[in-house]
Amino acid sequence: MATGFQPDNRGRKAITPECSFSSLSTAYSTEKIVDPMVDSADQREDNMRTDQQCWRPHEMEELFRKGDKISILRFCKFGLMHDGYAKLKGLPVLFSHPNEHISFAKHWELGNLPQIFGDDPTAVAATLSRRSAKKFTSIPFKDLVRKAYGIASDCVETFFFSYGVLYYQLYNKLVRAPQDQHDFLLLLIKNLEDSQSDPFIVDTIKYTWEKLLARGQHEPLDLMQELQQKLNMSLDRVIINPLKQLLERPSAARHILEELEVLGHRFSDYYNCSTVNWGLAFDTSIWLLDHLRCEKGISALAESVTKEDHALFSTYIRIHFNKDGDTSREQRPAQSPLVRRWSDFSFEVKHCLAARVDVASQVHLLAKAFYRRRNYYSLTAIVQAAIACRLETGIPKDFGMLMDEKYYRRNINHRKEDTLHHLTHAMFEFAKGETVLAKNVISAAESYTARVQYLGPWMKFKPLQSAVKENGSSHQHESSSYWLLLAKPILTCFGVQ
Repeated sequence: MATGFQPDNRGRKAITPECSFSSLSTAYSTEKIVDPMVDSADQREDNMRTDQQCWRPHEMEELFRKGDKISILRFCKFGLMHDGYAKLKGLPVLFSHPNEHISFAKHWELGNLPQIFGDDPTAVAATLSRRSAKKFTSIPFKDLVRKAYGIASDCVETFFFSYGVLYYQLYNKLVRAPQDQHDFLLLLIKNLEDSQSDPFIVDTIKYTWEKLLARGQHEPLDLMQELQQKLNMSLDRVIINPLKQLLERPSAARHILEELEVLGHRFSDYYNCSTVNWGLAFDTSIWLLDHLRCEKGISALAESVTKEDHALFSTYIRIHFNKDGDTSREQRPAQSPLVRRWSDFSFEVKHCLAARVDVASQVHLLAKAFYRRRNYYSLTAIVQAAIACRLETGIPKDFGMLMDEKYYRRNINHRKEDTLHHLTHAMFEFAKGETVLAKNVISAAESYTARVQYLGPWMKFKPLQSAVKENGSSHQHESSSYWLLLAKPILTCFGVQ
């Protein structure tokens, strides 16, 4: 595909990587006559004053005075200052260079445009959705933070520009095309919405369709700014507004900078997976960090989490092992609160450790507290997170044996009462049709009781009983597939096969 393309034969200049939405939308407008009196001394002074501002100036001055190098480096990393402030303080601001991203942002690699209209709209939608999501994750997280603070980002502008290129390509191709090719866009929109694609590609294709219906009323380039506004609203909803709210929280500046460091890792992990829920805004709450900062202590936190785990196991067993309560097996894995809680907790620990926000020793103490309470469910989530981070935390050395199958088998044989919260290997073997280990877990669980406050009395439960019986029925293959899906997120949520 050429590095640029001509709008048509009207003699206008080609769209090049250096163009932006504003340059495209104003290239054909008449030149404005600017009154020199408008650019007054007062306005220049206001601009200079703004250019010398930063986020939380009084708190940042205090951090400078104390010599908090780590917080200052994070402050510079996220560019929470105007250029004039950086120059005034002599600070290195690690801005992104849009030229590094612009080539990728420009190309959609659609090949021969006329040809794609004869392709399967489902396949075309999948391709566009995949490439659009990749473009979003190509935006450096620090540029999104900087935009949330109120400073324009060239990388974000480049991101918007890429959708302008796609709109312009499609519009120019379809404006004189037969109606059946217009209808292809409707099928494309339906497939994109059905697959819950990101709002940026959906907005762009919808916008193209709307402007084709109103063709002749406006020039396509005159509408680029309107598309940018739509895309900007979607970006605000998905991530900019949550980051704005974080920056405006009454928490200490040092704590917010730590949270931004953690959220950078969350952004990378969450939006690089194929199961993003674009209907939800980016979650900026960091449960673990908040609890580690409070004064209740590690022991109280471990006790609270363990009680919640017990309650969840009780609810999980009543709902997910009752065939009368849920007969849709293919829906169970996605709805399983047990898998989701383990995975969410493990990712939270991973992000906090990877961000190096000085919580490694506290997380290690938390792991020991879980071990004393025989809560291997939450403990293994911490172990897996520590292994994934590859940091010297001491956690894998102390508890890595819990992830070892041979050790686990010995543990089951000698201390059956400890097995309830460590179902990983039992579920994995059960998925392969081997029920011996699962029955051992059931045997251990029969004598296990958990105090569930909101359910009232002491109760007993058998976590794999129904599944084992079902495995021996005529639905063995179907049940095994279900368990494989259920176990897989636990085993592979960090890429561990």
